[in-house]
Amino acid sequence: RSPFGDLRPVPKHLREPRADPPDAIGDPPNVIEPQPPSHTAPRPENVDVHRKAVALEALCARFLPTVRKHCFGEKTAREYVKRCAAYFHDCRSFLPRTDPLYNIAYAFNSNVGLNLGTVEVNGIPYYPINEEGSIGVGRIANVPFGSWGGGYSENLGVRDYWSQTMEVGANWYEGKYGYKSGWSVPLVQSLGVEGDTHALVSVPIKQGDLGKPIGVDVGGGVGPYYQQNQHVGVDYMNGQVGTNFGVGVPFAGVGVNTGVGVSFPSINDIVG
Repeated sequence: RSPFGDLRPVPKHLREPRADPPDAIGDPPNVIEPQPPSHTAPRPENVDVHRKAVALEALCARFLPTVRKHCFGEKTAREYVKRCAAYFHDCRSFLPRTDPLYNIAYAFNSNVGLNLGTVEVNGIPYYPINEEGSIGVGRIANVPFGSWGGGYSENLGVRDYWSQTMEVGANWYEGKYGYKSGWSVPLVQSLGVEGDTHALVSVPIKQGDLGKPIGVDVGGGVGPYYQQNQHVGVDYMNGQVGTNFGVGVPFAGVGVNTGVGVSFPSINDIVG
């Protein structure tokens, strides 16, 4: 006899019917919405923790109207990105799944930083480049992660003289995948001595965006002196392919764009 009890198979007529599989798109039908601390009674050993959780929930609710006004995922203004990320880090557990902010909260990425090696020498006499008399070489990697995305970024630099970055990432919730690299000379970066290259593929897959055109962007530039981008869009639902090539000189405020469009039998035409 097994220590786990009788392991013989149960006869078919005594077996309980299996539950239906979870919905492939939404949450499992039997998932219970977790209750916030203010709606639950604390255990005797967790009274202090529960009190702090209720206070945090109240604080999150206080700032919720401001968050709804300024936090829109990728469309969030740059000056609010860090504040929105901090709010979602502390408060997303209080958001119900039915709240539109729930998906936005889990689209914000967290990250882990890795220092792969740093060498620095300080106190160099009569060194004119910086006040600390310091020169250093460093290589730092960053591994962003979240419920909807991930990637890898790396920075290699020599203080004041050279900075080089590389980033590869994917956000499968937004359907975006890309690569970006750049370089700069910090000592004269104010003069526009910097450059970048990028490649981005956008495949709308989330609810509400499914069926929108697929886009590919490839480009790069050198500071404010030269920028270019090649965009290709494929609208398979309406049978259209378009390409646009743009060149600009931001410093002078001038640019040129050329484009071509081609039509083909679409899914809507085939389906009728």
